[in-house]
Amino acid sequence: MQIRRGLSVRRWVLGASVAVWIHPVVQQFLRFGIVGFVATVAYYAVLFFCIEALRVAYLKAAIFGLVAALTVHLVLQRTWTFEKYEHERRLREQGLLVVKQILLFLLNAPAINYAVTEWGWWYLPLQVIALVALIPVSFWLSKLIFRR
Repeated sequence: MQIRRGLSVRRWVLGASVAVWIHPVVQQFLRFGIVGFVATVAYYAVLFFCIEALRVAYLKAAIFGLVAALTVHLVLQRTWTFEKYEHERRLREQGLLVVKQILLFLLNAPAINYAVTEWGWWYLPLQVIALVALIPVSFWLSKLIFRR
């Protein structure tokens, strides 16, 4: 008999217990999305605070936001989304995750900075567009980093 790994959720619907099984990859993607959302909130909170309250230039504020988001991302992806491994492998994966986040940052920050400084565009809509565009790339790279 084969054991199915995944998330089983029980709910009461009209007085009857209903069990829903979620495939492990779907479960992992949902967790990845939640962690990404929390890290994104941390990024935008720091970015917005630095630009609007402290009057820091966009690129510097984006770097501060990246550090905040990266910290949240590293901790939650390692402890909740992807399974834990031995210490040596964990260090390698965390290093690759930092490289991934910096690569994603370099894919969008210079273009956004140019649009903000040269064309006078507002940074938040540009950030949202970049975020949506890079979600699939981020998930794919994370799957490569944390594969067994």
